[in-house]
Amino acid sequence: MKRKIVLTDDGSSSLYLPDKDEHYHSSHGAVQESKHVFIKNGLFQLIHKKSELDILEVGFGTGLNAILTLANSVKHKKLIKYQAIEPYPLSMAEVKQLNYAKFIDTQLYDLNFDKIHSISFDQWQEIDPYFQLIKYKKALLDCSFTNKFDLVYYDAFGPRAHPEMWETKPLSHVVNRIKKDGIFVTYCVKGSVKRMLKSLGLQVEKLPGPPGKREMMIATNYRC
Repeated sequence: MKRKIVLTDDGSSSLYLPDKDEHYHSSHGAVQESKHVFIKNGLFQLIHKKSELDILEVGFGTGLNAILTLANSVKHKKLIKYQAIEPYPLSMAEVKQLNYAKFIDTQLYDLNFDKIHSISFDQWQEIDPYFQLIKYKKALLDCSFTNKFDLVYYDAFGPRAHPEMWETKPLSHVVNRIKKDGIFVTYCVKGSVKRMLKSLGLQVEKLPGPPGKREMMIATNYRC
């Protein structure tokens, strides 16, 4: 997969796929998007309510959501068990070109960012006493989960570039593993995705998006 490192408008790195004309993050700002969509409106909705959290990320990508989640697990002293799917992992050469150290506590970043990218796949690893990680180098539908999740970061490429990730089968594969009162959060607000999540039994709400984007979406599982 051909890709190149680019800078977004908030000064943080992302990657760009020329063949698909697709960015890994918002071109308006990678870090500000991740903090707004996945941390503020995902993690922060639950971190104060539970002693520990099970999180699934669909689309590990640059590891930005993971390192920000790790930083908050340490800050709030809450154990997070984090499962991440990434069929096309970055090379360590690409990882070294990312500039997220400017936006995250330097010591925490230096201790953990390379580690979250370099650990073996399909094996649980303790990155920090408050953060355990397992990564899968496979497609979403090839992943079998034995547990349920408090929170899902659905950060797959958008419907234009990868429409198959936003169809009923992959979405139901994830939604069926969400705990009662668990949350599904994504940057995508496409009407067909909203309707599909509702048909799967979630209560869906649009929220203000990060700078440069009007909206984002959060869906909650109130089913028994």
